[in-house]
Amino acid sequence: MELYAGCGTLSFALAPHSRVEAYEGDEPAVYAADKAARDAGLAGRVTFARRDLHRRPLLSADFKGADVVVLDPPFAGCGAQMKFLARPG
Repeated sequence: MELYAGCGTLSFALAPHSRVEAYEGDEPAVYAADKAARDAGLAGRVTFARRDLHRRPLLSADFKGADVVVLDPPFAGCGAQMKFLARPG
């Protein structure tokens, strides 16, 4: 999983190694990344979802099954999301 994925720079680098679920709050960035993934033939390897992780963070249960979480937060930080990412389990 990649949180705060932007236009997918890290997601695309990870895609040859594993399936990636990428989350980003900016709609144009998600649209561009999704189109780029389809154009690159990575539609089954990388999925992009629009989600404002400040207002609606992923919950601890959402991370079940994830082997790795890549976190590239914006300048404002990721306090709301970290509460759920740092919980045990």
